[in-house]
Amino acid sequence: MSDNKHQESAQRKYQVPNEMATIFTVKRNALHNIEPMAGAAHQWLRECSLFTDRQYKRMKNTSNVCAYFWPFFAAPDRYDTLLKFVIHLYIVDDHTECRYGDMYRRQSDVGTIYGQLYAACDKVLAIGGQHVPAHHWKPYVLGAYAIYDTVCAAYNDIQKRRFIKYIRGYYEGSVAECQHIDRKRQFDNLDEFYEVRIKSAGVEAALQLIEYADGLYVPENEWRNPIFQRLFEMLCRLVVICNDMYSFEKEVLDAGSADRVYGCVTALAQIENISLTESMNRWVTNYNLLEKSTMVVADELLEADWTSPDTRVFIQHGLALIGGNWKVHSFLDRYNTMFNLEEFE
Repeated sequence: MSDNKHQESAQRKYQVPNEMATIFTVKRNALHNIEPMAGAAHQWLRECSLFTDRQYKRMKNTSNVCAYFWPFFAAPDRYDTLLKFVIHLYIVDDHTECRYGDMYRRQSDVGTIYGQLYAACDKVLAIGGQHVPAHHWKPYVLGAYAIYDTVCAAYNDIQKRRFIKYIRGYYEGSVAECQHIDRKRQFDNLDEFYEVRIKSAGVEAALQLIEYADGLYVPENEWRNPIFQRLFEMLCRLVVICNDMYSFEKEVLDAGSADRVYGCVTALAQIENISLTESMNRWVTNYNLLEKSTMVVADELLEADWTSPDTRVFIQHGLALIGGNWKVHSFLDRYNTMFNLEEFE
């Protein structure tokens, strides 16, 4: 089977259509699972996660996300940081969404712990030069601070603000998700959905970290260019669609019912008043068309006379991230085989 063809688990109730595929390059970083780095990273993450060994197992294999998102660089120290960044996202995700997590979408707990995560961002940037106390933070919040501080140490001031802006956006989107689920929010259109979901998926930060992985700097005037921002938005939407399709089964199990899942499948079904199956079929078509449109915009930028060498590399690696995102979601055990919640509780 081709690397760019769909692979499906027979255990799914909600089958991802076989037509789900990618036109983009799929590569895996050669540093994936290299020891002792991988083992040490997992030990650190497991200890700060507050999860049991069984619960941590549910996210351990997401180390593949790091390997397929940023496949081109070969700096072990940066790979270690990105590996921790990726799995830490899933740690926060499970504390937010899972029955055994610290928050399980309870508004009071969400407000407290995400408040600590906001403070960790402030501490990294040392806003106002004021001391930000951390002695009351959860261990995984301290872990977040350590990861973000390491990333920002390699960045110039513009990149630091860029990265922290997207991290804060991730937290803001996650909090908004919890509020919308609580209030049973109804969307009028998909743009309203994307406005929150792109943030809550953490995809903006993941894309921006191409700069960290590959030692790039996209100049601010080019980053803010409307065509570049259009491409960035399209890349974000592709990641969201793919994630929401493959993670739907897991999200339904954690939420207890499909109507409490915050994702593209339920959003389109609600907006168009169609079944979940029909929604998934439509999203496959939308995804395939969006990939082709994204390639057109990327080619326009790559051929422009104003794009710098670093910007061109960023664009090429952004497209590869989309290919890798599809690949890893198609086989990741978190989304394709781990459907018995009793194993983790």
